[in-house]
Amino acid sequence: MEKIPRFDSRNALSWVRSENSTPAILRRLRLDLFTVRGWCVLGAGIFLVFLAFMFGRHELMALGISLVVLAGISWALALGLRGRTRIQRQLLSAVPSAGEVCKVQLHCLEPATIQEQLPEGFGRGPMLDTPGELEYELIFGRRGIHQLGPAQQIVSDTLGLVRGMVNTGDTLKVPVRSELMDLHRLASLGEQMLTGDARHSRKHHRRLL
Repeated sequence: MEKIPRFDSRNALSWVRSENSTPAILRRLRLDLFTVRGWCVLGAGIFLVFLAFMFGRHELMALGISLVVLAGISWALALGLRGRTRIQRQLLSAVPSAGEVCKVQLHCLEPATIQEQLPEGFGRGPMLDTPGELEYELIFGRRGIHQLGPAQQIVSDTLGLVRGMVNTGDTLKVPVRSELMDLHRLASLGEQMLTGDARHSRKHHRRLL
Protein backbone atom coordinates (compact mmCIF):
# COMPACT_ATOMS: atom_id res chain seq x y z
CA MET A 1 0.00 0.00 0.00
CA GLU A 2 1.39 3.36 -1.02
CA LYS A 3 2.06 5.98 1.61
CA ILE A 4 -0.53 8.75 1.75
CA PRO A 5 1.14 12.02 0.66
CA ARG A 6 1.22 14.68 3.39
CA PHE A 7 1.58 18.44 2.92
CA ASP A 8 2.48 20.68 5.86
CA SER A 9 2.23 24.46 5.45
CA ARG A 10 4.40 24.94 8.55
CA ASN A 11 7.36 23.18 6.95
CA ALA A 12 8.90 25.51 4.35
CA LEU A 13 11.33 22.79 3.23
CA SER A 14 8.63 20.27 2.29
CA TRP A 15 8.06 21.80 -1.15
CA VAL A 16 9.96 23.77 -3.78
CA ARG A 17 8.55 27.04 -5.06
CA SER A 18 8.39 27.15 -8.87
CA GLU A 19 8.20 30.52 -10.59
CA ASN A 20 6.17 30.80 -13.79
CA SER A 21 8.17 32.72 -16.40
CA THR A 22 5.30 32.93 -18.92
CA PRO A 23 4.23 36.54 -19.61
CA ALA A 24 1.02 37.55 -17.84
CA ILE A 25 -0.72 38.58 -21.08
CA LEU A 26 -0.29 35.07 -22.50
CA ARG A 27 -1.62 33.47 -19.31
CA ARG A 28 -4.61 35.83 -19.30
CA LEU A 29 -5.55 34.91 -22.89
CA ARG A 30 -4.65 31.24 -22.30
CA LEU A 31 -2.13 31.41 -25.15
CA ASP A 32 0.43 29.78 -22.86
CA LEU A 33 -1.16 26.46 -23.87
CA PHE A 34 0.76 26.55 -27.16
CA THR A 35 3.94 24.51 -27.20
CA VAL A 36 7.05 25.50 -29.16
CA ARG A 37 5.77 23.36 -32.05
CA GLY A 38 2.40 25.08 -31.82
CA TRP A 39 3.94 28.54 -32.01
CA CYS A 40 6.06 27.43 -34.99
CA VAL A 41 3.00 26.13 -36.86
CA LEU A 42 1.03 29.28 -36.09
CA GLY A 43 3.93 31.54 -37.06
CA ALA A 44 4.56 29.61 -40.28
CA GLY A 45 0.90 29.93 -41.23
CA ILE A 46 0.89 33.69 -40.67
CA PHE A 47 4.15 34.06 -42.61
CA LEU A 48 2.76 32.07 -45.56
CA VAL A 49 -0.37 34.24 -45.60
CA PHE A 50 1.87 37.32 -45.71
CA LEU A 51 3.88 35.87 -48.60
CA ALA A 52 0.66 35.06 -50.44
CA PHE A 53 -0.40 38.71 -50.22
CA MET A 54 3.03 39.83 -51.41
CA PHE A 55 3.32 37.50 -54.42
CA GLY A 56 -0.33 36.71 -55.12
CA ARG A 57 0.08 32.94 -54.81
CA HIS A 58 -3.17 31.22 -53.95
CA GLU A 59 -1.50 27.96 -52.96
CA LEU A 60 0.55 29.75 -50.29
CA MET A 61 -2.61 31.42 -49.03
CA ALA A 62 -4.40 28.06 -48.74
CA LEU A 63 -1.46 26.43 -46.97
CA GLY A 64 -1.01 29.33 -44.57
CA ILE A 65 -4.68 29.46 -43.63
CA SER A 66 -4.71 25.69 -43.12
CA LEU A 67 -1.82 25.91 -40.65
CA VAL A 68 -3.44 28.78 -38.74
CA VAL A 69 -6.78 26.95 -38.59
CA LEU A 70 -5.07 23.73 -37.45
CA ALA A 71 -3.35 25.50 -34.56
CA GLY A 72 -6.55 27.36 -33.67
CA ILE A 73 -8.66 24.19 -33.62
CA SER A 74 -6.14 22.39 -31.36
CA TRP A 75 -6.14 25.36 -28.97
CA ALA A 76 -9.95 25.63 -28.94
CA LEU A 77 -10.46 21.91 -28.31
CA ALA A 78 -7.98 21.91 -25.43
CA LEU A 79 -9.51 25.03 -23.90
CA GLY A 80 -13.00 23.55 -24.29
CA LEU A 81 -12.12 20.83 -21.75
CA ARG A 82 -12.02 23.47 -19.02
CA GLY A 83 -14.63 22.80 -16.37
CA ARG A 84 -16.06 19.69 -18.07
CA THR A 85 -14.23 17.07 -16.04
CA ARG A 86 -16.37 16.05 -13.07
CA ILE A 87 -14.10 15.90 -10.03
CA GLN A 88 -15.41 15.06 -6.57
CA ARG A 89 -13.52 16.30 -3.53
CA GLN A 90 -14.49 15.08 -0.05
CA LEU A 91 -13.24 16.05 3.39
CA LEU A 92 -12.73 12.80 5.31
CA SER A 93 -11.82 14.41 8.64
CA ALA A 94 -14.07 16.35 10.97
CA VAL A 95 -13.54 20.10 11.33
CA PRO A 96 -9.75 20.14 11.76
CA SER A 97 -7.71 22.29 14.10
CA ALA A 98 -4.48 24.06 13.25
CA GLY A 99 -1.63 21.57 13.52
CA GLU A 100 -3.84 18.50 13.10
CA VAL A 101 -3.82 16.10 10.16
CA CYS A 102 -6.73 16.69 7.75
CA LYS A 103 -7.56 13.96 5.22
CA VAL A 104 -9.01 14.79 1.79
CA GLN A 105 -10.13 12.48 -1.02
CA LEU A 106 -10.04 13.39 -4.71
CA HIS A 107 -12.15 11.25 -7.05
CA CYS A 108 -12.77 11.29 -10.82
CA LEU A 109 -14.31 8.69 -13.15
CA GLU A 110 -13.22 10.29 -16.43
CA PRO A 111 -9.81 9.63 -18.01
CA ALA A 112 -7.61 12.64 -17.36
CA THR A 113 -4.46 13.83 -15.61
CA ILE A 114 -5.41 15.98 -12.63
CA GLN A 115 -3.23 18.04 -10.35
CA GLU A 116 -4.76 19.29 -7.12
CA GLN A 117 -4.45 22.97 -6.31
CA LEU A 118 -3.65 23.55 -2.64
CA PRO A 119 -3.95 26.81 -0.68
CA GLU A 120 -1.09 29.27 -0.79
CA GLY A 121 1.79 28.10 1.37
CA PHE A 122 1.54 24.40 0.52
CA GLY A 123 3.16 24.56 -2.91
CA ARG A 124 2.48 22.03 -5.67
CA GLY A 125 -0.37 19.61 -4.95
CA PRO A 126 -0.58 15.87 -5.61
CA MET A 127 -1.18 14.51 -9.12
CA LEU A 128 -3.81 11.93 -10.03
CA ASP A 129 -4.14 9.84 -13.20
CA THR A 130 -7.83 9.10 -13.52
CA PRO A 131 -10.13 7.23 -13.53
CA GLY A 132 -9.47 6.58 -9.87
CA GLU A 133 -9.16 8.28 -6.52
CA LEU A 134 -6.45 9.73 -4.33
CA GLU A 135 -6.22 10.45 -0.61
CA TYR A 136 -3.82 13.03 0.76
CA GLU A 137 -3.24 14.77 4.09
CA LEU A 138 -2.94 18.45 4.92
CA ILE A 139 -1.65 20.16 8.06
CA PHE A 140 -2.81 23.77 8.29
CA GLY A 141 -0.60 26.13 10.22
CA ARG A 142 -3.27 28.73 11.03
CA ARG A 143 -7.01 28.91 11.56
CA GLY A 144 -9.50 30.32 9.05
CA ILE A 145 -11.31 29.28 5.89
CA HIS A 146 -8.94 27.64 3.40
CA GLN A 147 -9.92 26.86 -0.20
CA LEU A 148 -8.98 23.67 -2.02
CA GLY A 149 -9.19 23.75 -5.80
CA PRO A 150 -10.17 24.27 -8.47
CA ALA A 151 -8.04 21.37 -9.66
CA GLN A 152 -5.95 21.72 -12.78
CA GLN A 153 -6.28 19.32 -15.70
CA ILE A 154 -3.32 18.74 -18.00
CA VAL A 155 -4.57 19.01 -21.59
CA SER A 156 -2.73 18.22 -24.81
CA ASP A 157 -3.42 17.26 -28.43
CA THR A 158 -2.09 14.39 -30.53
CA LEU A 159 -0.04 16.71 -32.75
CA GLY A 160 1.87 18.24 -29.86
CA LEU A 161 0.73 21.79 -30.66
CA VAL A 162 -0.94 22.41 -27.30
CA ARG A 163 -0.05 21.33 -23.78
CA GLY A 164 -0.85 23.04 -20.50
CA MET A 165 -3.16 23.22 -17.51
CA VAL A 166 -6.74 24.45 -17.32
CA ASN A 167 -8.88 24.82 -14.20
CA THR A 168 -11.56 22.20 -13.79
CA GLY A 169 -13.94 21.03 -11.08
CA ASP A 170 -15.41 22.83 -8.09
CA THR A 171 -13.71 24.20 -5.01
CA LEU A 172 -14.00 23.10 -1.38
CA LYS A 173 -13.76 25.50 1.56
CA VAL A 174 -12.23 23.91 4.66
CA PRO A 175 -12.88 25.62 8.03
CA VAL A 176 -9.91 25.27 10.37
CA ARG A 177 -10.22 25.93 14.11
CA SER A 178 -7.58 27.33 16.39
CA GLU A 179 -5.05 24.90 17.80
CA LEU A 180 -6.49 22.95 20.73
CA MET A 181 -4.62 23.12 24.02
CA ASP A 182 -4.58 20.31 26.58
CA LEU A 183 -5.68 22.11 29.76
CA HIS A 184 -4.95 19.10 32.00
CA ARG A 185 -1.39 18.96 30.71
CA LEU A 186 -0.92 22.70 31.24
CA ALA A 187 -2.37 22.45 34.74
CA SER A 188 -0.03 19.60 35.71
CA LEU A 189 2.90 21.49 34.20
CA GLY A 190 1.97 24.55 36.22
CA GLU A 191 1.78 22.51 39.43
CA GLN A 192 5.23 21.07 38.75
CA MET A 193 6.65 24.55 38.18
CA LEU A 194 5.06 25.90 41.37
CA THR A 195 6.28 22.90 43.35
CA GLY A 196 9.75 23.35 41.97
CA ASP A 197 9.82 27.07 42.83
CA ALA A 198 8.57 26.40 46.34
CA ARG A 199 11.21 23.70 46.88
CA HIS A 200 13.93 26.02 45.57
CA SER A 201 12.80 28.83 47.88
CA ARG A 202 12.77 26.49 50.88
CA LYS A 203 16.33 25.30 50.18
CA HIS A 204 17.52 28.87 49.68
CA HIS A 205 15.93 29.88 53.01
CA ARG A 206 17.71 27.07 54.88
CA ARG A 207 21.08 28.18 53.49
CA LEU A 208 20.51 31.67 54.83
CA LEU A 209 19.84 30.30 58.28
